[in-house]
Amino acid sequence: MLLFSESFLPQATERLILRRFIDLDLERFLAYRQDPQVARFQGWSMLSNAEAKLFINEMQTAVIGIPGEWFQIAIAHKQSNLLLGDIGMQIYAENPTIVEIGFTLSPDAQGKGYAKEAVQALINSLFELEAINKWHNKSCSNG
Repeated sequence: MLLFSESFLPQATERLILRRFIDLDLERFLAYRQDPQVARFQGWSMLSNAEAKLFINEMQTAVIGIPGEWFQIAIAHKQSNLLLGDIGMQIYAENPTIVEIGFTLSPDAQGKGYAKEAVQALINSLFELEAINKWHNKSCSNG
């Protein structure tokens, strides 16, 4: 079984920090999670304020890497710590050497290469753990 230490997060890239959610993320998280243009490409429904608060609280203390369970990682701007989006990862319960990832970015963070930078950092970290040998993503047509 893949074990993640608490040192797995935060991770820094050139422009980003991948970290656990913080309470100050609520407003921006709710804004992009309630945006119909963002939600149409995702597998989740829009969240209420109470649901978003609960989600953030759960992710602040969730164990990272439990097979079969999704874990969301906040994507924040390195200089401002402003939430830009999030990456979800789920290690497959039936084959824990495979991880599925997905990401969501706030509309104002799209088109700047942040998703590529964040996903690349996460994938590199997962392969460095030497327990993951394949990653899987699902892509919705956004054209």
